[in-house]
Amino acid sequence: MSQKTVWDTVVIVGVGLIGGSIGQALRKRKLARQVLGVGRRPAVLRTAVARNAIDQASPDLEAAVRDADLVIVCTPLATICKTVQAVRKSCRADTLITDVGSTKASIVGGVESAAGRSRSAVLGTFVGSHPIAGSDKSGVEFADPDLFDGRMTIVTPPSAASFLAAHADSVEQVCDFWRSLGSRLALMTPEAHDEALAATSHLPHLVASALAGDTPLELREFVGPGWRDTTRIAAADSSLWTEILIDNGRFTLQALDRLVKRLKAFRSAIGKLNSDELQHLLHEGKTSRDAMGN
Repeated sequence: MSQKTVWDTVVIVGVGLIGGSIGQALRKRKLARQVLGVGRRPAVLRTAVARNAIDQASPDLEAAVRDADLVIVCTPLATICKTVQAVRKSCRADTLITDVGSTKASIVGGVESAAGRSRSAVLGTFVGSHPIAGSDKSGVEFADPDLFDGRMTIVTPPSAASFLAAHADSVEQVCDFWRSLGSRLALMTPEAHDEALAATSHLPHLVASALAGDTPLELREFVGPGWRDTTRIAAADSSLWTEILIDNGRFTLQALDRLVKRLKAFRSAIGKLNSDELQHLLHEGKTSRDAMGN
């Protein structure tokens, strides 16, 4: 499947920032003949239509996915598994399903376990994914058709050899889908994804929130660009991030322990007036940050 494949019907379940940006990207690049949006709040769906994120809106998941070629589940983390299960019971056998959840082991494992327990026919093929894109804003009103340009998307199929052998084409289709929206691609196991994102995404949010929360309100007039840059992501939806940090608690705690160890090293260097050690620690941070470029 080439990166220029045009899908007949794409369904986006949950048309917020990410779902709306996917819809706008599909429409801007003319990659879908029809983009449907599913959600529970009519006002949000009306906004999605007005902002050209979707062609049509529907509150009926079963009806919307019945003839879908591709379904992207963009619901809150806690509802992704349940939503994927509902989609699989109503879609065609050849429907491709993916999601945008920020953690992957619980989602991919949960979907596969539910499929194994199901007594009814399970249709469609689910391949997990996570576009590392977004902002501290939420809602379809902040959607951006170029949100995924140059950003990394991690695709996380189950690691079972039997799945990879039977569904290699589906995995490649999901990869091509994200490439068509401008993403760079990486394939990882769900567990490897969660361990990596704990260090690069989940811990940074925790640290930003801790710093913002620890700064007394009476000092707000004295904050500068450094404080604002460091704490920007703390403004994101707290309920969303509670779900993420709890769901990926094991790896987040491991990352937090490493950070605590480093902070103790900083504390020791300052407490002992050890300028050489302090400069060494600061230089390590600078070197790591410089390697990332802008």
